[in-house]
Amino acid sequence: MPFLHDLLTAQAQGTPQATAAVLGEASTAYGEVDAAADRVAAGLAGHGVRPGDRVGLHLSRSLDLLPALFGLLRCGAVCVPVDPEDPDERRSAILEFSQAQVVLTERALLGARYPAGVRTVAVEDLAEATTGFVRVDLPEDALAFVFYTSGSTGTPKGVVLSHRALLSGQRWLQSTFPLEPGDRHLLRTTLSITNLVREVFWPVLSGGTAVIVPPGEHKDPDRLVSLVNSGRVTTLMVVPALLSGMLDSAEFTANTSLKYVFCSSDGMPGDLPEKYFATGLPARLFNVYGLTEALYGAYWECLPGTAYEGFVPVGFPAELTPRVLDEQLREVPQGQTGELCLSGVGIAEGYDRLPELTAAKFTDTAQGRVFRTGDLSRIASDGRIELLGRLDDQVKIAGYRVELGEVEARLKEVPGVTGAVASGRRGVGGHQRLVAHLTCAGTPPTAARLREHLAGRLPEYMVPASFLVLDALPLTHNGKVDRQALSELEGSRLELVEDYTAPRTELETSLCQLWAEVLSVPRVGVHDNFLALGGDSIQGFMISARANREGLGLTATQVFATPTVAEMAAHIEGARRSGAQGTDFTPTGFATTHEDHEAMLRLAEDPAGIEKVYPLTEMQKGMLFHSLLDPDSGVYVEQFLYTLTGELDLEVYRRAWQQVVDRHEILRIWIATRGLANPVQVVQRQAELEWVVLDWTDTEDPAELRARLVAHLAEDRARGYTYEHAPLFRLTVIRTGPARCQLVMSYHHLILDVWSLFLMLRDSLENYRAERDGVSAELPTTRPFSDYVSYVGQQDTDSARDYWLAHLAGFQGPTSIGSAVPQGLSASRQDMHAAARYPMGEQLTEQLTAYGRANQLTLNSLVQAAWAAVIGGISGRQDVCFGMTITHRPVALPGVEEMVGIFVNILPMRLPLDPEQSLGAWLRQVQRTQVDARANDHYPLPLIQQHPDLPSGRPLFESLLIFENIPHGIGWEAHAGVAVRHEENFGWTNYPFTVGVTAEGQLSFQVEYDTAYFDAASVDAVMGALREVLAAIASGGTDSVGKLTGLVAEAVPGREVPAPQPVPARQAGEPVAPQTPREVELAALWSEVLGVAQVDAQAPFLELGGSSLAALKLVALAQERGFAFTLRELFTEDGTVRQLATR
Repeated sequence: MPFLHDLLTAQAQGTPQATAAVLGEASTAYGEVDAAADRVAAGLAGHGVRPGDRVGLHLSRSLDLLPALFGLLRCGAVCVPVDPEDPDERRSAILEFSQAQVVLTERALLGARYPAGVRTVAVEDLAEATTGFVRVDLPEDALAFVFYTSGSTGTPKGVVLSHRALLSGQRWLQSTFPLEPGDRHLLRTTLSITNLVREVFWPVLSGGTAVIVPPGEHKDPDRLVSLVNSGRVTTLMVVPALLSGMLDSAEFTANTSLKYVFCSSDGMPGDLPEKYFATGLPARLFNVYGLTEALYGAYWECLPGTAYEGFVPVGFPAELTPRVLDEQLREVPQGQTGELCLSGVGIAEGYDRLPELTAAKFTDTAQGRVFRTGDLSRIASDGRIELLGRLDDQVKIAGYRVELGEVEARLKEVPGVTGAVASGRRGVGGHQRLVAHLTCAGTPPTAARLREHLAGRLPEYMVPASFLVLDALPLTHNGKVDRQALSELEGSRLELVEDYTAPRTELETSLCQLWAEVLSVPRVGVHDNFLALGGDSIQGFMISARANREGLGLTATQVFATPTVAEMAAHIEGARRSGAQGTDFTPTGFATTHEDHEAMLRLAEDPAGIEKVYPLTEMQKGMLFHSLLDPDSGVYVEQFLYTLTGELDLEVYRRAWQQVVDRHEILRIWIATRGLANPVQVVQRQAELEWVVLDWTDTEDPAELRARLVAHLAEDRARGYTYEHAPLFRLTVIRTGPARCQLVMSYHHLILDVWSLFLMLRDSLENYRAERDGVSAELPTTRPFSDYVSYVGQQDTDSARDYWLAHLAGFQGPTSIGSAVPQGLSASRQDMHAAARYPMGEQLTEQLTAYGRANQLTLNSLVQAAWAAVIGGISGRQDVCFGMTITHRPVALPGVEEMVGIFVNILPMRLPLDPEQSLGAWLRQVQRTQVDARANDHYPLPLIQQHPDLPSGRPLFESLLIFENIPHGIGWEAHAGVAVRHEENFGWTNYPFTVGVTAEGQLSFQVEYDTAYFDAASVDAVMGALREVLAAIASGGTDSVGKLTGLVAEAVPGREVPAPQPVPARQAGEPVAPQTPREVELAALWSEVLGVAQVDAQAPFLELGGSSLAALKLVALAQERGFAFTLRELFTEDGTVRQLATR
C-alpha cells in the first residue's frame, strides 16, 4: 500500500457499508466515496490531467471533500490546496506559482477569481458522471501535496510532500494512538494546512469516520463543543487557544466520547493542562510538535497533577529522528543548545522550484538528510526535546505558520508607510499575536485603514493585532533590522506614552501598593514595567518575599517573568485556580553521629552551655576550606567601616550590641572540625561580644588619622579568628571627635553576609533607643539561621544540578587575565593582597541607569555584560566565565528578609561572545542567563565545582563580581539621634581578582587583587577598559559584541595571557600498596572519605578524585588520629599516603 489513495481502496473493499464521513444528518459510506473518487479521477483525466500535474483543490468542507481529494490523488495528480477563506490575491499567487492548470472546486465557488488560463471543474459535475477510471501506475517517490505557507519575500512558498512521507506519518499516528473502526475524528481544518492530511487520511487508515465541521464554524468554541458531543467524536485535534475556549463550556466538560485530545500548531501554555484536567474529561491530552516540512517531530502526554512553567514541553521523538546540530551541522553534546534538525522518511522533499532555499533547509549530513527547523533547542538527559526559541523570523499565529516578510511586504504597500517590521508577541496567557512596527512619512495611516488594506490581501490570522509607529527602525551593524532591539524599544516607548491605569481588583491594589513601597515611587499603575521603573533583583526579591507573607507563592525572579502588576496578578490568580500556591515550610531537626557528637564535646569550651548543633551549609564548608587551606592569607576575614555621628553613650551602645548577639544565634556559633567526619556549627546559649573602644581624639591631622586606621585594620585582620570560639565577630569603636566615632565591624564571612550587617545595625540602634528611653525595643520577629540550614537541606536539587551540568558542558577552563595562571586553589598570603577603588562618576551612572530603564535591563546585568566583554577582550576568548556572588534568601522561607546569617552563593556566569551578535540582543541574553542562573541558585558552588568537565584542583573562574545591593528602608541609616554612614569595606576572597560593585549615588568598583598575578598598573588598565565598555553601552553607539571587545584591546596594553599549564601525568602502573602501619591507617581513612576500595599509596589526593569538601573531612579526621599534615600539603604533588603518613 504505497500511496495515500490506496487507504480508501482497502476500506471500500473490506467494509464498503461503513460510514466514512458525516456532516449534520447526512453521511456517506466507504463504498460510495470510493466509487465517487473513481469518477473524479476519470473526469480529471478527461480534462487532460496527467500523473505529476499540479491540480488546485478549492473546496469548502463538505461530503464532497473526500471523493475530490482521493480522486485527485488517484489520477496521479499533485494536490495544491487553496482555502476558500483566502483573499483572491493570495489564491491567485499560489495557483500561478504552482503552475496548476486545473482547479477542482465546487459549483458555489466557480465564480471566484482565478489566474488567466486556469480551467475550473466542479466536483459535483465529476462525481455525477459515469465515466470509468483506469488505475495509473505511479513511481514509489510520487508527490502527493504542495502546501503553501507564507514566504519571507512576500510570496507564499510551497512545501512538497510525497505519498511515502505522508503515509509514514499516518502509520506512526495509528501505531502510537490506535484508532479502531467506528472511531470518529473531527474534521475542522482549513484546506491549506497539513492538518488536512491528519484529519482525512488517519480516520480512513483506521476505518473510522470523519465528522465534518460545516463551513464557518471551525473557529467557534461553543459550536465545536456541540459538534463533538453530538457527533460522538473520539479524536480531536485543535490549537491550544481554541481548546482553552472550548474548556469554558459546561457542555464540553460533560463529554464522554473523547479518547484523545491533541494540541498542535502552537506552543501549549503551561496552565492549559491543569485547566483541562480540572474539568474531569476522561480523554488523554497530548502536545504534538511538527512543521509543514516535518509533520511529527515530537509529542508529550500531559498528566493530571503535573504543573508546567511557561509552556508544556514538546516532549520525546515521534515519527522523525531529532538531532541538535551546531552551525557546521555537527552534533552538539547532550544538553547543549543548537538547531533542531529532523530526519526520517516523513520529511518533505523540499520547496517547490526554490532550489537555494531547499538546499539551505534540507541538508545532507553525516547521519543522512535532515530538515533544519530553525528552532533553537537542546535534548535533555532523559531524551526530551526542549525548544528555546526561533533562529529565524517565522512565528505561529493561531496555529498557522506566518513568514513575517509576507506581512511586511503588504504593509509597505499602504500609502505613507516607509518601513514595516512584523513580529510575534505572546500575551499573559501564552497565546501569540502579531504586532507591526512602522515608520511613516507624514501623518501615519489609521489602524482601521491598515487593516482594511491587509484584509483584502492576507488571511485574517496574518493581519496584525496592533500597530506601533516609530521614528526609526533599529538596525544591526550590517544594516538589518534588529528584531531583538525592536521588542525592547516597543516596551520602552509604550511605557513612556502609556496613561496611568489604576488597579482594578483588590489583589492589583495590594500589589501596586507593595511595588510603590519597595521601588520608592509615588504610585504604580497595573501596566507599568518593573525594570522601566528602575527595579533591580534585590527589589524584586523584596516584592516576592513580602508578597509571600500573604501566601501569594511568588519566586525570587517573578518580576522578570511577569514584569507588570497586571501580569503578576494574573499569574497569582492562575496559580490560585490550579491550587499551585506552594506549601508551608516546617523546620526539621538535625542528627549527628555519636562519634561526631563526642568529638564536638571534646572541643567545646562550655559543653553545658550548648544550645543546638547543626551542619554547615555547602557554601560555609567552601569558605572554611579556603580559610584552613591558606590560614596566612586572611581570606574571608571581612571588615566594614562606618561613621557614627551624634551624641553616643558607648556603654549603652555596647549593651545594645550584646542584645544583638543574644537575638541572633549565628553570632553565638563556633565551628567544630577536628575529629568530625562532617564539620558542625555549635550555638552557645551565651556568647560575650568582643568590644574595644579606642580614643583617637588627639589626632587631628587627617593623613595621620588615616594611617592609624589602616594600621589598626591590618592588625585586626592579621588576628583572624579561632573557629572553636564564639563569636566569630567583634567590634571596635574609635572616637575621632566630640560627637563622631568610627565603627569597625569585623567578622568571618562564614557567619554573615552584607545584608545581615545592616539588619544588625538597625537592631543595635533600636536597642540603644529603647534602653535610653526605658522602653522595650520594637523589632520584627526573626528566625534562627538553623531554619535556613533546614530549609536548604529539604530542597530538591536534581533539576538545578542538571541545569549546571548543561550550562557548563564543554567548559574549557577558567578565563585568565593576569600575568600568570594560578595552578591550584591556594591564595597568596595577606601582604600580597592589595585593593583599589574606581568611582565611575555620577554622569556615567545616570547614563547607564537611563539606558537600563529604557531597555528594561538591570544595572547588574549591564555591569556583568561589561565585565564579560573585558575579560573576553583581554584573554582573546569567545567563551568566558566569571563568578557572580548572589544573595540566596529563599522567598519561600517566610521572614527570610529579616534573618541574620550567611545567605549567599557564588554562581559561574558563562557567557558567549559572538563578535557578530548585536549588542542589544546580547545584553538581553546576559540578563536571561542571569535570571536562569538565579532560578537554579540553590545549588551551591562547591557542588557545581565538581563538574565532570573540570579537572580536580582547578577553579571554574579566576575573577569574581560582587554586586552589593544594600537594603534600604529598614532604619539603619539614622535612629535615636545617631546617623550612620557606610564608608568602606575590606576583605579578600580566594580569587585573584575580585570586583565589588556599589551603586550608592554613583557606580563604584572596589578591586581586591592578588599581587602574584596583577600589579597596580595592570589593574588600572583593566578597570579603565571596564569604564570604556560601560560608556560605550550607555551611549548606545556600539552595535555589536565584537566592537565592544575591540574597545578592550585598545584600552589594555597588548600582552600574551599565559595558558594554564597541564597537570603532569604520573606514569601509569600497578597501584602501590601502603606498607607501614601508619600508611595502612591513613590509606583506610582515604578509602573511607573518597569512597574507593583501594588507595595507591603514591597517588596524589587530587589524582584519586579528591575535592575541597573531601579534603576538609579527611584532614579533620586525620588530625584527630595524630597525623599532622595540613590542607595545603594535601593539595600538592607530595599529597600522597606515603608522604603524608610521616607527618
